[in-house]
Amino acid sequence: MNHPFLAAGFWNAFAAGFGVTAAILAIGGIILLRWQRNRNELSLLRAAMEKGVSVLPPGPPLWLLSLRQGVMILALGVGLCAVGAVGWAIAARVPPPASPTTVPAAATEPVGPIMQLPGRDEQPRPRPVPREAREAREAWERAVRQQTLCMALVGGGGILVLLGVVRTGFARVERRHTTEKP
Repeated sequence: MNHPFLAAGFWNAFAAGFGVTAAILAIGGIILLRWQRNRNELSLLRAAMEKGVSVLPPGPPLWLLSLRQGVMILALGVGLCAVGAVGWAIAARVPPPASPTTVPAAATEPVGPIMQLPGRDEQPRPRPVPREAREAREAWERAVRQQTLCMALVGGGGILVLLGVVRTGFARVERRHTTEKP
């Protein structure tokens, strides 16, 4: 027996699992690469000290690293804000479903003969909701969830933009007060 709800649930669960797995692998990969880089730098420094090298070549100035980090954070924040705004605009185009007060009167009429039970008043059975109305309601609910997610993206992007601006500002202060000579 084919159940469309089970098939839709399977694909939703598969997509969510795939997304979570991709995020874990991406973040874990970044952490693993950073750990490997630090390990290699430490072994290089240890080998240089064993050979008697006391002066290592200078790296980039600290203010330049701060500036690079600030610009990258700023770009990530602007990107999240843009993705959130586009997603919000797409979701806002979905029309809301018709309200229950606009259901035609024919929908509340009895569908067939009503069996009279003792002690119960005669009440008409409501007709099932048409498929198109259910689909419109589901589409609107998905759009509302998408707007909520996009609102979170825009909020997170805004925070990253502020953080990038502050980090870039610190880079300018670090450059002004540095004691290193280029």
